[in-house]
Amino acid sequence: MVVVMHVDSELVKMVASAAGAVALVFIGGWENGRRTRKEEERKEAAADRQVLESQANDLVVAVLELRVAGSTHDHLFGSWGARGRVVINALTQGSTAALLAGRGGASGFPALLGEAGRVVNRWDRDSATSAAGLLNLIG
Repeated sequence: MVVVMHVDSELVKMVASAAGAVALVFIGGWENGRRTRKEEERKEAAADRQVLESQANDLVVAVLELRVAGSTHDHLFGSWGARGRVVINALTQGSTAALLAGRGGASGFPALLGEAGRVVNRWDRDSATSAAGLLNLIG
């Protein structure tokens, strides 16, 4: 009987060690799968971060383009200095036209108004074109 007990205890030890080995294999597989999933999640997060950074850079570029275009428009057409330059240009061009028209003995006032009107109309047209360019940048 002692021999049977000895065989049974050997069998129990073998079963216990086999069960432990199987448990370690399952735990190792689970841990390996978990690490693989975490690595894939990190790679996906890095790719998403790259896409977001690229979109943020594109947005910054678009905003800066719009600000530069808007500042240029304001400088060329919206400021008091720009308006003053148009008035001076209109008066200069109109006065020149009036002097040239006055040489023939006719009144130069209609020529002054006509030339000044052309200068102001050109400025209005250029301003509207610039504003339309800003609207195209906006979308």
